Amino acid sequence: RSHMVALARVSTHRATYAGLLAVSIGLLLLAGSVRAGGADWDDDGADAADDDADAAFEAPQQKVRGETLATGDDADVATVKAETRNPQAATRRKTQTGDFHNDRYRDNAPMFEWKYEGVAIAILIMYVAHYIVGNRANAQMARDWEAAFCTPDGVFASNFASIGADGAGPSKGSLLAREGPDEYKFYASGRRFCEGVMVTLKLRPRNDLFKVLMDMMYHSGEGDLCIVECFMNEECVTPGSVFALGDRAHMIGLDVEDDVKRLTAVYSPKDAKGARATAARMVVRAESAELAGDVVTDLACAAVLGEKASKTPAGDHLMHVYCTDEAKARSSNTSHKKVLRLTFKMPGPGGGVAGMQEALGELIPLVPHYIDVVGRIQLSAAQKDKAEKARKKRKEDDFKTDLKENAVDVARAKQDEKLAKMTPAEKARWKEKFDKKQARKSAGKIVMKR
Repeated sequence: RSHMVALARVSTHRATYAGLLAVSIGLLLLAGSVRAGGADWDDDGADAADDDADAAFEAPQQKVRGETLATGDDADVATVKAETRNPQAATRRKTQTGDFHNDRYRDNAPMFEWKYEGVAIAILIMYVAHYIVGNRANAQMARDWEAAFCTPDGVFASNFASIGADGAGPSKGSLLAREGPDEYKFYASGRRFCEGVMVTLKLRPRNDLFKVLMDMMYHSGEGDLCIVECFMNEECVTPGSVFALGDRAHMIGLDVEDDVKRLTAVYSPKDAKGARATAARMVVRAESAELAGDVVTDLACAAVLGEKASKTPAGDHLMHVYCTDEAKARSSNTSHKKVLRLTFKMPGPGGGVAGMQEALGELIPLVPHYIDVVGRIQLSAAQKDKAEKARKKRKEDDFKTDLKENAVDVARAKQDEKLAKMTPAEKARWKEKFDKKQARKSAGKIVMKR
């Protein structure tokens, strides 16, 4: 836990330094551009006059018959004499030289234009302002969640012996650990059947302007999520205990889990009257029908799984409940294999503590409830035998698949080696023969009917 707190502090400092660095770079660019605009693009006529004056001072001088003249051609000497006697002619000559200088560089692009530098500075200011506003919005959502469920008489304090993590959070004295502008974590431990619980508030990256624009354009991202991961004891989750339940639309995301996809089947548990216990929109997948009946409890049906409960805000914010004995780091961010994971959608910002309780008030109590349900599951001999056979068959199928892939790779390597030894004419004949063979395969069989 101290390691996680240290990482949270490092991420906070990095974000602060990044913001200060961006502002400093913007100010330096602005200052450099202003200096370039004032020093390099002054009045061209004045520059011409300064050049003439510098030339007069830099040229070596000599005295001729009591008069000081610049060395050079006779034309230059005459010019200097004329300018000395007629100051108006000297001024007119300098003006003509300046006009020539302006005509010469009139079509060249200037080094400084406000329409470009101004846009860059505006984008930088907008990004920094959006970061500050988005960071505050996410921090406020985290504080609302903490105020709703982490109070001394809240769900976690009432069901766990130790809660919270010391370190950087959304506010001073917070029980949450800040992992980043869009991620906060909460820890709890001290309950039977599990080693601990980690709650991850995975919020939308409201602080990142470019990600927000991408989400608006492509409708990507999952929204604000509350992911509760319960690290179960080794003896509590055994082969045959894998199940998943939740809203049909969000259960599709669990198809990437190998055990859910290949070891479970869809079941419809019945209530005491013989009717379907869950709502039509709720899906229950388990390794056996007995396990499906055990995990669809009366409390869960009354809270969210039942027909009436599914139409409440709790039904709209439940994504899925997933129990596995083969958890991977990709899905659970931990090395624990026996994991019970509950995923909820969080309400948007602005609802405050009341909005958080309305949306998740019936769902958060399911965390200790399902810890006890999973810990008390007792598999029969038939369930254990079925689970063992299913895992053995999966292992054999994986071996056959690997064998086929290796055979294809070996055949392809041999074919490449054979083609490398062919002449261009032989390769052309082989390609023609191969194309005809593929055409016959794709055509299929033609059935004549009379």
